[in-house]
Amino acid sequence: MLYVGRLAREKGITELLEAAAGADWPLKVIGSGPLASRLSRRARRSDLVGRVRFAPFVDSPRTLAREYAAAGCVVMPGAHETFGLVALEAACSGAPVALSASAPSSHVLGPLAETFGPGGLLAAIDRARARGRDLDGAAALAARSTWDAAFGAELDDLRAMVSRSTLRVVAA
Repeated sequence: MLYVGRLAREKGITELLEAAAGADWPLKVIGSGPLASRLSRRARRSDLVGRVRFAPFVDSPRTLAREYAAAGCVVMPGAHETFGLVALEAACSGAPVALSASAPSSHVLGPLAETFGPGGLLAAIDRARARGRDLDGAAALAARSTWDAAFGAELDDLRAMVSRSTLRVVAA
């Protein structure tokens, strides 16, 4: 299990540690933030001891992609994400993903992710782990997620808007 991100309350990391306490899988946490010492203390309690490993923020995209690809599941537990880039990066790397249904990136990932609502974190993690990797789906998502693809789609939308505006002017 892998969490990558800021160690802050709004990211749902506390809820993830509590879910891990009720499970049997190991958890790797990559990141830094205001809750680092509190989470470290929590991880030393008997229900988590020896199963949670902390690592510092990773600034290398290649290293981070390797971390995602090696994970049995990448979890983005925060219910208040502005987009959820971690989930997109992890899914493009081929990792199974579990994330809050309220994260905007959940719509982009579609069937490559297991989503959850309140109280459903552990079940979503179990579903993602059981499903495993979809490397073809990951490659297709990665191809759709390039800057060229994004700018091309934006340009197509702008052309369609101009075309509709021109039709309205001609019709008037």
